[in-house]
Amino acid sequence: MSKTLELMALQTPVPPVVLAAFEQARLFRLSTARQFTELAARLPFVAALGVDMPACPAPGVRGTALSVQDPLASEWSVVVLAPTPRRS
Repeated sequence: MSKTLELMALQTPVPPVVLAAFEQARLFRLSTARQFTELAARLPFVAALGVDMPACPAPGVRGTALSVQDPLASEWSVVVLAPTPRRS
């Protein structure tokens, strides 16, 4: 499901932001780093959160280290935030 959301983010008419929680930085693997580097090259903001996550886990990706007590430290989540068109 997360890969589908990431691919959809690249196809939206108005570029969204992508936020992802990976539990531990070690779970942000090379293949994920490549995908998130591509996202960061095309989207306005891409962030990865996890215990021991470095400030820049991949080119253009902003990282945030979480405390092991943080509820997100036990989550694998991807959030894509995009504006919705206004209806008249």
